[in-house]
Amino acid sequence: MTSVQLAGADEQAGLVQYLERLVGLDNRAAVRLQAGGQVMGIWSGPPFEVVALRAVALASPEQVDATVSAQRLVERVQASAE
Repeated sequence: MTSVQLAGADEQAGLVQYLERLVGLDNRAAVRLQAGGQVMGIWSGPPFEVVALRAVALASPEQVDATVSAQRLVERVQASAE
């Protein structure tokens, strides 16, 4: 997966919180990452028959369209914050 930089610590903390909630509901959840510029959308399907979106600001413009494990993503975001 392409490495992207979030705009700041607040963006990282908010994304970690969102992903931890999702993984708490479904530990096999997947998320779709879509970015076109300096905003990335993280799409998920929590087990409530809805689609959820969390937008985060990026440090620089990126082009991303990938589907990844929510658990792996939260681990990578947490590791990059250290």
